[in-house]
Amino acid sequence: MTVVNQFDDNTTLWAAALNALANAHGAGGIVSGCSISKGTGDWDIDVTAGTVIEANTEASITADTVTLSDASGLSAGESRVDLIHADTGDVIATTEGTAASDPTSPDIPAGEVLLGFVVVSNGDSTVADSDIFDVPALRQNDNTLLKDGNSHELDAADLTGASGSDGQVLASDGSAASWSGITGSQSSPSGSRSSNTWYQNTTGNVLIVEAWGTDPGGQTVNGHSNSSQTNNIVVSHAEDAVDDRNEGVTMAVPDQNYYKVEASSITRWTEVELTP
Repeated sequence: MTVVNQFDDNTTLWAAALNALANAHGAGGIVSGCSISKGTGDWDIDVTAGTVIEANTEASITADTVTLSDASGLSAGESRVDLIHADTGDVIATTEGTAASDPTSPDIPAGEVLLGFVVVSNGDSTVADSDIFDVPALRQNDNTLLKDGNSHELDAADLTGASGSDGQVLASDGSAASWSGITGSQSSPSGSRSSNTWYQNTTGNVLIVEAWGTDPGGQTVNGHSNSSQTNNIVVSHAEDAVDDRNEGVTMAVPDQNYYKVEASSITRWTEVELTP
């Protein structure tokens, strides 16, 4: 079956998934887990344990198996889209779609969180992995931080201070959270920097480079930064219609990257090392 992805008055099955992702940024969605996959039986769908939130009510979902109707009722060339969803009462259920040559998804029932959907086609004798579409967990509860895909719920004991200082943010290593900020160490190596010359950032941190120079005949000053000494990446660009006028470029240079400023001559050069 070819799934048509279009938006019109009779929206396709992708509308259900898109609506679920939109809800994930609002008051409902999957917080964690609740993945769907092929079960033991031909038409079984396994759902892992997890957490959902609906209308700002968070609830745990117990792992379970649901069984879809088979494809015997579908005519040649027809398919349908079946939804798998759960509510905050820890009930996992299905909504069967309407058979059609280009099927659309049924509406997600009110108060339910979409976990995924399955395309069932005429001639199928079992659910295939390629017909199972899982909705990812995008929403985290308001007091949850993410670290490497893992969530960590904060409480007062987790914080090293009740409040951070200006410019700091909360950072989490997945087990505890603390206030973190970025400081800078500024230098002005104008005398040791030349135009059209490669330098390497070996500070171990991100380097902010601001340089001013006179533009060459093309009326441009370019800042280059790359993992090798090649000119294929221009990260900052200044241009003026008048030759030999001072132009400034600013660029962030990752650790170990090379950088240079392409100009007729350098008039000022400042570097700031960002230290977490």
